[in-house]
Amino acid sequence: MICQTLAEVDSEPIRNSCIECLKAHAKYYPDQVLESVVKKLVTENDEIKTETTADLLQYLGSLKRRFSAMCELACSAGEPFTSNIIPKVISVIVGSSSSQTPKKAVVGFSCLRKAIEISESNQEWLCEYLYNEEGAPAVFIKWWIIGAFAGNDSNQTTNEDIFEDPELLQEVAAIISLIVRTLNASIQGALVLEILPLFFHWNVLNENCLKDAGVLPDYKPLDESSPWQQTQTVILLEAVIGSLRRDEVVQEALSKTTVLELYEHLSALAIFNLHPPTRLSSARLLGCLINKTPQEVHLVKLLADLKAAINPVLDDSIIPLWQRLSAVKLHIWVTKALLLRGHDDADIWID
Repeated sequence: MICQTLAEVDSEPIRNSCIECLKAHAKYYPDQVLESVVKKLVTENDEIKTETTADLLQYLGSLKRRFSAMCELACSAGEPFTSNIIPKVISVIVGSSSSQTPKKAVVGFSCLRKAIEISESNQEWLCEYLYNEEGAPAVFIKWWIIGAFAGNDSNQTTNEDIFEDPELLQEVAAIISLIVRTLNASIQGALVLEILPLFFHWNVLNENCLKDAGVLPDYKPLDESSPWQQTQTVILLEAVIGSLRRDEVVQEALSKTTVLELYEHLSALAIFNLHPPTRLSSARLLGCLINKTPQEVHLVKLLADLKAAINPVLDDSIIPLWQRLSAVKLHIWVTKALLLRGHDDADIWID
């Protein structure tokens, strides 16, 4: 009855009472509660009815109620709920590319993220569990990359709309950021070495990594000539790098990657890309890299390259206004990063 209420009722006070009741029962009857939750709330075999807008809204409402209850119980009640429920939730989420709507994945990511956020006492443990046992956030990034680039491979089939949905991309980025920033520095360092090569163009250094991820040799996620559906993956890269600690272990990991390869691509995306969210994310990411770049020699080269990219755009009145405005915004993010770093060149960029 409690699970049925959670699946059907929107009232927050009633839902909170039901969740607390389930938690209390779970302390003494974990197996019985788990069986009921899986039976009543798991959504793996849902049939999505989207004949009308009303049908879709009704389905998404039911989905949100069930996902929310499952995720909160999994994140706050501990074992055996965490290891039994979270894998099912992730399976439903990353299996949604075959469904009729990306909104199913949006709801799943959102509910999981919110449940982790409110579980403050064991948030770090949950994020380490997601990393160690479920392969997150790498599994989410690979899922997105494979979906976004499947159009290049006639042997792969996917619902392309799901990987063009801006709300879904932001939810994926949000949960990646939450997980990464909660992890300790040593795990973040390992994560950098695992994830960053996924965003570099195909080369001998990351060939095995990209093969394992299932992408093709023409993979160029951050190339200005690539479609916006692909270059917007920079938002996921920002979610990773922007959440890293300024720690020696993390900086050492960054120095072991070919992070310099990113700079040229990001400056072009930040100024000339037609997709506004991609431009903004690229500019912010460049600022973040300036703040966290471990070696001064790399930073000197980066700042010189950015000057060479920004100044001609600002000085040429023939260049479209939106590109000049983008160059101004990039200049602002660079200046802010230098100030945060306490760098001597900050005054030069301010002038």
